[in-house]
Amino acid sequence: MPLKIVDKEYLTEGKGFRLADKAKNLRGGGNFEFASSNELWRASLDTLDFMPLALANYSGGIIVTDWYSFDEGKTRIKINMRIVDEEMNDGSLNVNLFKQSFENNIWVDQGMDAEQAVKIKNSILSTARDLKIASEL
Repeated sequence: MPLKIVDKEYLTEGKGFRLADKAKNLRGGGNFEFASSNELWRASLDTLDFMPLALANYSGGIIVTDWYSFDEGKTRIKINMRIVDEEMNDGSLNVNLFKQSFENNIWVDQGMDAEQAVKIKNSILSTARDLKIASEL
């Protein structure tokens, strides 16, 4: 059954539809094994647990946080993270940390904070290695 982008019945009734619902019928459900068996994925979620998540795509290994404010609301950060492979080495993760400061009643971009991104990346890798060791006991 080909996927129809426009569903006339829904449009004439003034309703919308979710493309994901239509696509789910085509592929017959999902496999959630990646989320529970992948140590990097679990370690990433554990490490970023303090931040609100905007997107967590387990099949693509992508986590995007929402803005998280600290130091009495003067600074906030947002993290984009992607699992590249499951090797648990320095090249296995891409972590970008964006920073903003509140100045003159507006949020001003401060760019990426590479130093903090590396600290988060190393924390995730360390936690993932610990999880891997524990699973092999």
